[in-house]
Amino acid sequence: MTETKKTPNQILKLTFILLVVSAVTALVLGLTNMLTKDKIEAQSLAATSSAYKTVLEADRYDPVDFSAEDFSGVNGVYKAGDAGYVVDLTFSGAMGNITAAIGIDASGAIAGIEIIESSETSGLGTKAAEPEFKDQFLGTTEHAALTSNGGNIAAISGATITSRAVTEAVNRAMDVVASLG
Repeated sequence: MTETKKTPNQILKLTFILLVVSAVTALVLGLTNMLTKDKIEAQSLAATSSAYKTVLEADRYDPVDFSAEDFSGVNGVYKAGDAGYVVDLTFSGAMGNITAAIGIDASGAIAGIEIIESSETSGLGTKAAEPEFKDQFLGTTEHAALTSNGGNIAAISGATITSRAVTEAVNRAMDVVASLG
């Protein structure tokens, strides 16, 4: 097979075409981002608000000052009136970050866990958002542990890393609330 050599004019023409296609693509992506940014942010805020209400029902969630450097991954702590606190945190799972809201009632017990965002494996790590797993934590007042570590939390089959990550996040949330006094 013989190879055809490109002339300098052909190379410039191909370069120009590639430049135009890239510029148009960048423009379309930029415009799409500009048009959808506010909607995506509103949906994210609604999902977070819904998660807070699910884990601990309250009329409002007031931000609380806490020592962030002592608690890695904690995005915020919110006082849910007299009901208790909601801790918003992001932590590493098996396939990426997981963002969750954990409600801790006024007695210091876990009132609820809601996964806000997750990049875990479908059918495995995503089971952390299912009631069969997260309801095991309800009412817990002391540090939780997986059954493989002598605790009473059954890990998700095939998703031990995710199970361990959620358990550690619950413990971190309890520590944050305990530090508030």
